[in-house]
Amino acid sequence: PASPQWLVLDWMLGDSYSLALKNDDDRIVQRFALAVLYYATMVENRASWLLSSTECGWGKFYDVTCTNDVVGRLQLVRSRLSGTIPGEIGLMSSLTYLYLSLNNLEGTI
Repeated sequence: PASPQWLVLDWMLGDSYSLALKNDDDRIVQRFALAVLYYATMVENRASWLLSSTECGWGKFYDVTCTNDVVGRLQLVRSRLSGTIPGEIGLMSSLTYLYLSLNNLEGTI
């Protein structure tokens, strides 16, 4: 089976919004990291993730909180996440709040 990272790259290469970010490395990395979290843990409310719009609008209200299109908070409490927390979360250098409690996750960041 394909890795979460491969699935994300495949998705991003077919997503017009992702391709339009070609000159914004920070946004591309941020979008990649969030999408890897999605594929690695199968986020609940899947229909509201991987949209062809800003990743700041993904998930339920308050799942992803941004300032000027930069993710500062990621709050996925009781989201039925399972699996290993992907190391790509660490690529989001402006992330100051990460709350993943009450899920079935393992691993370290």
